[in-house]
Amino acid sequence: MSNEDLYVEFARQKADIAKLQSQVAALENIVYQRNVPEGIPVLKYERSGVREKLSVQEILKDLDVALSDRLEVVGENEVRAREYFHDKDDWSTINKVLKQHGFKWVSQGKESCWRRQ
Repeated sequence: MSNEDLYVEFARQKADIAKLQSQVAALENIVYQRNVPEGIPVLKYERSGVREKLSVQEILKDLDVALSDRLEVVGENEVRAREYFHDKDDWSTINKVLKQHGFKWVSQGKESCWRRQ
């Protein structure tokens, strides 16, 4: 390949990368509820991109009943586990749902809980 062919190939690949970066940014906007285009369904979110503050009970409805029964709601901004989660997948599932709603795991031994920030 000549230098000119290499330059043309490099320019084509650079354009492809820019196009992919644009597509990734658009998908991130949809996932993170930023500037979501009309017609894209957005559940439980305001169009401004600010997450609607749901009650803990509404959030726990997203979980399997068997998992939500293992949790104790302590006020509007705190959720505790009623028992130790031997299955890390169960804990991860709960953590993922609560994290989406602004809760963070606070590790304090027997007093460990998820707190909304």
